[in-house]
Amino acid sequence: MVTAERQISGSRFLVEPATRDDDAELRELFRKVSMGSGIEVCFEREPSYFDALTIQGERSEVGVIRDVVEGGIVGCGTRVMRQGFINGQLVNLGYLGDLRIKPSHRNRTLTARIFRSFQKRESWCDWYYTVIFDENIKALNSIAAGRAGLPIYRDQGRILCPGIELRQELPRLSVKGVSLRSGAHDDLQQIVDCLNRNLARKQFAPFHKVDDFHHGQRWRGLKVEDFIIAEKEGKIVGVMAAWDQSSFKQTRIVGYHGVWQWLAPLSRIVSPFRRAPGLPPKGKYLSYLYVCCTAVDGDDIDIFRVLLREIYNANVRKEWLYFMLGLHERDPFAAVLGEYARIPFAGRLFAVSLTGPSGQSPVLDDRIPYIEVSTL
Repeated sequence: MVTAERQISGSRFLVEPATRDDDAELRELFRKVSMGSGIEVCFEREPSYFDALTIQGERSEVGVIRDVVEGGIVGCGTRVMRQGFINGQLVNLGYLGDLRIKPSHRNRTLTARIFRSFQKRESWCDWYYTVIFDENIKALNSIAAGRAGLPIYRDQGRILCPGIELRQELPRLSVKGVSLRSGAHDDLQQIVDCLNRNLARKQFAPFHKVDDFHHGQRWRGLKVEDFIIAEKEGKIVGVMAAWDQSSFKQTRIVGYHGVWQWLAPLSRIVSPFRRAPGLPPKGKYLSYLYVCCTAVDGDDIDIFRVLLREIYNANVRKEWLYFMLGLHERDPFAAVLGEYARIPFAGRLFAVSLTGPSGQSPVLDDRIPYIEVSTL
């Protein structure tokens, strides 16, 4: 369990564990801290921050920074542990995320104190990763630079996570000998088997269990019927799902800057002609889905292509503006992204060492990473 650090002499700030009593204040922090330059957004967690956190992993700790003079939370960060694949082995895998610091406090060393507090506590695993989005320049220039006592961040390349615009239905694709259908309850074990045998080839990929879909909140709201299944000779050879998270995670538009100041209203004007929603006005929420739980035997790009097209066509002319999926820049599937109109978005993946149980820094082979961006 997280334990509070001793207050630094002369400091007005204290890093300590959050509890569910802090839920409302944490949600307020997420409403106030925005990200992005061209399209500025807030990633909100309504109606419960702690309930939304369950999708990230089996075990989590939230560290908060309190202003002991004025009172209130001015920042937070989390570490999460889940089972995943590193160098082809199933291990406990850590994720560092949900870092939020009020703008008025970002010139301080508070971020370093959150990470130091994690380092002092029980070591869960040797392996942590984090993703810093490209537009978060301040974080890339400070956190990832290893300044102010922060842990070492090892660059693992870019994660491409564009918003695929849902404009109008596109021609259905096919692969000889492969049929597509929606998932059914009896498919769940085979779906999980397909995910694990293929994700084991990837770096940082999650390990899946049938119980995670049946019970608990690991895949909150994701149903087996949300999967598209590719079958060949009676065997599942590929899977992909569309996940609506709007009941517990939201993205609100804070503002548009630069070229987006005129592109956003233009998108709403031409939306009837494009048969697609336009970008929402300032203060409104983006309506989108995540594509998740993607696996294809042998990384067959043609099967991936037909699965993605099926997901696309199934969600055209609904309320969704786009769907988002994440692929590493070295992933062969990334070439398919160029076949769709998309809003570009990407981040940098880092391996982070907090000195785990083995006392060793991460040593990674050259496997292609797979990050389930829907759980970040």
